[in-house]
Amino acid sequence: MAGIAPKRILTLRTEKIRQAKKNKSLQEKVDFLLDGMEQIVQALMHLPQHTRSVASSIVTDHGSLTGLTDDDHEQYLLDAEHTKAAHDALGIDHGSTSGKADDDHTQYYNAARHTKVVHDALGIDHGSTSGKADDDHAQYILTNGERAYTGTGVGFKDEDDMASDLADATASQQSIVAFVTAKRRLAYVKTTPGLTNIVAVYLDTDGAGEEVNVICNIIGGSYLNAAQPMLQDGDPIIVVNIAGTWYCTNLFLDTDLIENGGFDSDTEWTKAGTCQPTISGGKLNWTSTGIGAYGTAYQTFNLIKNKNYVVRFTVSDSTFGMEGFENSYFEVAIGGEKLIVPGSSPSSTYFQDDGVYEIEIADATYTSYTIAFTFYDNDGLAPTCKIDDVVVAEARSQK
Repeated sequence: MAGIAPKRILTLRTEKIRQAKKNKSLQEKVDFLLDGMEQIVQALMHLPQHTRSVASSIVTDHGSLTGLTDDDHEQYLLDAEHTKAAHDALGIDHGSTSGKADDDHTQYYNAARHTKVVHDALGIDHGSTSGKADDDHAQYILTNGERAYTGTGVGFKDEDDMASDLADATASQQSIVAFVTAKRRLAYVKTTPGLTNIVAVYLDTDGAGEEVNVICNIIGGSYLNAAQPMLQDGDPIIVVNIAGTWYCTNLFLDTDLIENGGFDSDTEWTKAGTCQPTISGGKLNWTSTGIGAYGTAYQTFNLIKNKNYVVRFTVSDSTFGMEGFENSYFEVAIGGEKLIVPGSSPSSTYFQDDGVYEIEIADATYTSYTIAFTFYDNDGLAPTCKIDDVVVAEARSQK
């Protein structure tokens, strides 16, 4: 009976009970029924074991099922079916979805994850990145001026919208015009300037008072003695002190027609003669090699006809004119015409002494001129001379 299923046992016992009712005595029927009942109880006791045996053969892990690659789920799209066209047909706009502020994408840095430590660990050097010349930062003003100022708040004010005209007001609220106006002072030139953009002046008074050096802005040049307006002793100018440095508010325009008048290099000047001059140490130098020696240095420049010009130059270390050198000298010629030594009496074209010379050319006749410095040794005592700071510029007053 042990090998027969419980259901089958119950069926057999039921059949025997029906037979016992027909042919047996009362005692036999009772015994037979008791035996049948015992077998039914035993059969019922076999049910849990049989159920466990069936359950152990049932697959409960989805991953262990067969047919996983079959297309059994019609609610899902296969790789071949998930195309861009199918996706676009859904009409999903990322910008219209909710929850965009949620931190759903941990692969991205947010404020909490993008710390200085994390950033520094990347080892990114801004100087080594590409595209630095691109205009990626619209909050900045371009150096070429293509993007105009738009701010009018604290930190920037239009010149006509400043809150204060006081020179000591907060810088962000201060008018530039008012500042310069409040700080400017009248000054007078102490000494005629040479090849420099700095001039010594007296503040407030002519010939007295506090003395300061003033920086001048020269458009197109570097030297005041070759610029317009041309400054001379006693000329008034307006100056302003900014952070301890004095500046001239006047603008100057370079008008020097001579190239390399400071003899900074051995260029622009043509040299000739039996004893040619040399250029070194920032000067034109001449030393005679004996009696009868001469040498010249010259340069051609252009003028505007009928205008007045000034020729300036500095002489130093000259032995011309000393005792025994009376017959040695140098001459300066413009366009072949020898210049007269200023103040000489009787008039002479023989230059001998150290000094700064200034000679005017009135009513220029031609447009092209040559300036020439020519040195002569007529005594045989090897005279020497140095020339520097040669300037030819428009005169102060014009017709």
